[in-house]
Order: sequence, then structure tokens, then C-alpha cells
Amino acid sequence: MAIDKSKYEQTRDLILSGQTSNLDMSADQKVINTQILMDSLKSGTIIDPEYFFGAGVDVTHRDAETYGTLLHIAAAYGVRSVIRLILKDVNTNYLIQDFKKRYPSELAYEVARDFTVGRLLLKKEMKQAGRRIIYGPDAGKIVIGR
Repeated sequence: MAIDKSKYEQTRDLILSGQTSNLDMSADQKVINTQILMDSLKSGTIIDPEYFFGAGVDVTHRDAETYGTLLHIAAAYGVRSVIRLILKDVNTNYLIQDFKKRYPSELAYEVARDFTVGRLLLKKEMKQAGRRIIYGPDAGKIVIGR
């Protein structure tokens, strides 16, 4: 489904004019694009994510409501087209947790019930964590001697 460019422009103008309720962000276009994409996903509106990624998104931007990133929201709603685009971004941090201390893989498993995406994200999280334990009672500790 193609994006309604006039609606996008109206939303962007609202954000820039400071008339939105929970958005306290700079005039950085990447942050604005990311927040509009997040809000669209949360409202159930499927739009053309490639349009936003082409214009630039900030994959580390956190939503004011959930404190999750775009990856958290896409994983929770099971939007694979957005997840594919996020995985291509070298700045993606898989170890960011939302306000309930959940990783994106947990949201894919528990909320979207998408076990394939959950497993893929879990592998990415573990690879990025390296020797640091990210789950269980020893979370945060470093594994030595393996």
C-alpha cells in the first residue's frame, strides 16, 4: 500500500510546529520519519516503509510511550517488511530494551507469536552481546573462559 504523501506532510508539519501530544523531539528529519512510522505501525496502518527508509530513519530513536525502538514495535506487530529493512541498517542495536526490560525478540515471541522472527532476532542479540549474558539471573555478567 502506498503512503498518502499529503497525510505524511500534514503529520510532519504538526510535529515540527509542536502541536503533537507526546512528541518532544528535535527537527531532525530522521527522528520525525521514525516516529511517524512507529505511530503508523501502532495504529495498525500499513504504509510503505521503504519510503521512510529512503528518506532516512533513526533506528536508535526511542518511542516516548513504550521506550522501544522501531525494531521493538515492528517485532511486536509482526511487520516483517519493516524488520527486513531494520536488519539492513548497520546502526541497529539489538540489545536495547523497552520500558518493561524486553528485547525485540521477546516481543516477537510473546506478542506477535512470530517464532521465526523471534529466533532470528535472538541470534542477532546474542551475537551483538558477545561474551555478555543477556538473559536469566546472571544477566549483565561477562562469560570468561569459554
